[in-house]
Amino acid sequence: MATAATGAAAGAAECSRALQAPHPARLAVARILAPAQARVNFLTEGQTATGACPEAGAPACAMRAYLLARDLVVTGIARGAHVCAAFVSPAGRQTTGWLPATSLSPVLEPAHPAPGWWQGMYRGPAARLTVEPEGEGLRAALRREGRPDIQLAGRPDANEVLLREEAAGDCTLVLRLVADYLIADKPAPGCGLPQGGLFRKQPE
Repeated sequence: MATAATGAAAGAAECSRALQAPHPARLAVARILAPAQARVNFLTEGQTATGACPEAGAPACAMRAYLLARDLVVTGIARGAHVCAAFVSPAGRQTTGWLPATSLSPVLEPAHPAPGWWQGMYRGPAARLTVEPEGEGLRAALRREGRPDIQLAGRPDANEVLLREEAAGDCTLVLRLVADYLIADKPAPGCGLPQGGLFRKQPE
């Protein structure tokens, strides 16, 4: 689990932009590979006294936030031997930065997850999403601080679902289910999520 971090990590602007929808590369999910109790620090980007980051690696480019073995992250573009990644904490806080490609093991996307696989409460930096199966479809409630909840419904196609607002409104949310993450691959300005977003399932 990442330690206390500063949101979308100052100094990782290129990486942060690459994780916003529409994405320059398809986002995926990976599991951290590391010896027991070993820390894998997020790396910043830009020029430091000891060289360019993230290329100079740790400790020169290391951020305070770190991950442990088997943590799950969302991955995007690659830059040499490093990959842009984001970790969403149980509290919905997102940490963004670069990770060594050798520390990542890709997680396969489920081909046809059953509706029950989607069920749960997901948190992200900007919103919460509660998903419940209903027959062969899904119902969802999007909650954003200080704004009315939005009720949505849709039917999954493979591991993707198009959720539309049930009342008269223009909220349309396209989500992909990969491991514990729901990934919004397209901007959803009508939902108050103009840059898409990441949602992490919360432990029961």
